[in-house]
Amino acid sequence: MRVLQQAWEAQPELSFAELFARLEPLGVARNSSDEELLAALQAELAVHPWAFEPARGGAGDGNGGGDGGTSGGGDDGAVSAGNPAVPLRGRATPGVQQLARVELAANAGAPERIATIGGGWVVVRPARFPTPSPRPSTSSRGGRPGPSRRGGRRNQRGPANPSASLMQPVMWEYEAVLRCRPGEPLRLRSAQGSEHRLGLVRCITVLDLPAQPEGMRSLGGLQHNQLSDREYLLSFDSGATALVGRQLWLTHIARREVAHEFLRWRVLTRAEVGSPLAYRPPRGEGPRRADAATELGELGAVTRILPI
Repeated sequence: MRVLQQAWEAQPELSFAELFARLEPLGVARNSSDEELLAALQAELAVHPWAFEPARGGAGDGNGGGDGGTSGGGDDGAVSAGNPAVPLRGRATPGVQQLARVELAANAGAPERIATIGGGWVVVRPARFPTPSPRPSTSSRGGRPGPSRRGGRRNQRGPANPSASLMQPVMWEYEAVLRCRPGEPLRLRSAQGSEHRLGLVRCITVLDLPAQPEGMRSLGGLQHNQLSDREYLLSFDSGATALVGRQLWLTHIARREVAHEFLRWRVLTRAEVGSPLAYRPPRGEGPRRADAATELGELGAVTRILPI
């Protein structure tokens, strides 16, 4: 009963009937045994855990130990799945640092922000953003596409800019996740020792890929159709960021304001630490020259790449 309660509490937006409907693909039926039901509940909790409270570098913070052993606390993949022996999503092995996406809201309403936690880094960004639009092309000498000037034509979206109120995605290092459970505020302690509350946790999803504590070196050659449900955040030496997902979400400071740009893309031709980001838009958009790459040199060089 405790595991059933945790599985339901882990996804508070589901009715009891909807929870059992999610268990049907895992083999649960009216004639299932208690053991089969328990295994399905634990598999569901491995994806949507009741708690995710890792500490940076593999050291638990001790907060999971006060629930009768229901929360892991011994490594960076500490996930409460009802049974500490249940392997994490993606058949993770002990010691592998996990990533979790945490939906956050100011109250019991729809998620407003998403925090990705794992590997000593937390990334916070809005849950929703406007529809992407084609990027105005500019040309430099020799017919090659050149970078647009910061604060220039590419930021002139008119008076009704739906992205004007968006927050810039941010990344920072944490020392420990003090509390991360649905229905409770997300509490983290930064690497500098400050405690942060980031909103009410709505749902936790453990991602099927490991965390990258040191960041990735390159995404060069990544194609849009290879993404699946994965996303990446790039930081630049100018202070700008680029979120690589179904669209390229560029954020930088322009004329004392945070400027946003949402671009369609087909392939990242260059995306590596130490170099500017370059991409190819979908066919029919961007520079006139067929299949020409657009370099975003005005953002500066990439300094870190994190899977989120």
